[in-house]
Amino acid sequence: MTTAPAYDLVLTGGNILDPGPQRIDGRRDIAFKDGLVAEVAERIDVAKAANSVDVTGKLITPGLIDLHGHFYHGGNPTSVHPDEICLSSGTTTGIDAGSAGFVNYEAMRDYVFPAHRTRLLAFLHVSGVGLANNRLLLGGLHDMRMIDVDATADAIKNNPDFCLGVKVRMHFNAVAAWNAHEAMRAARAVADQSGTRLMVHVSGTPIALSDVLDFLGPGDISTHAFNGLPENILDRNLKIKPQVKEAVIEA
Repeated sequence: MTTAPAYDLVLTGGNILDPGPQRIDGRRDIAFKDGLVAEVAERIDVAKAANSVDVTGKLITPGLIDLHGHFYHGGNPTSVHPDEICLSSGTTTGIDAGSAGFVNYEAMRDYVFPAHRTRLLAFLHVSGVGLANNRLLLGGLHDMRMIDVDATADAIKNNPDFCLGVKVRMHFNAVAAWNAHEAMRAARAVADQSGTRLMVHVSGTPIALSDVLDFLGPGDISTHAFNGLPENILDRNLKIKPQVKEAVIEA
């Protein structure tokens, strides 16, 4: 009588980098059963597995997380196919950064995201339609009537397994200097009302970066921070601005 293998797959000789509770950083073998990690050890007998692969010199990590993508595939011109972009690069979780707002997020939640293998979560855009009009009306915040704080906060609160917070684009193509502070105040209000967090796009901001950072608190996210456009995190001497350091320390 043939005994079934204990494992489906064993990877041998790889360098595991796992920042989780075990804090592994070194050479280990790793075994899988039914799609889950079954054992991690210095040596695992490959005879116990249906298949084995020598990955000596390769890096093994938990599935990576893409914190900022646009995955409303087919829903707006900015979004990409999640599985094609994520899975091929070892990314198993993708975070959509404001592709949809309270008006159109349900289609993304119910029809687009479930069609892909990648685990997908989202920040809702403070603009009600997200990026749907990104190439038509120079972004969604030149008309502040696109914002409904209560509706956006309610959508986030009612979808805790889908929505992580609110996103606002502080880019000169999306918002003007005259209403940027108002847009930031609205996004801050959404985050506070929903009890979540605020993600702000800080590339090409039409107002001072320090003004944007003043709206952020612990757990909030500044995305596109590493850019060469005006009002980035560096001063004229290519040193990190003091207010940026203060924001990081306070967070």
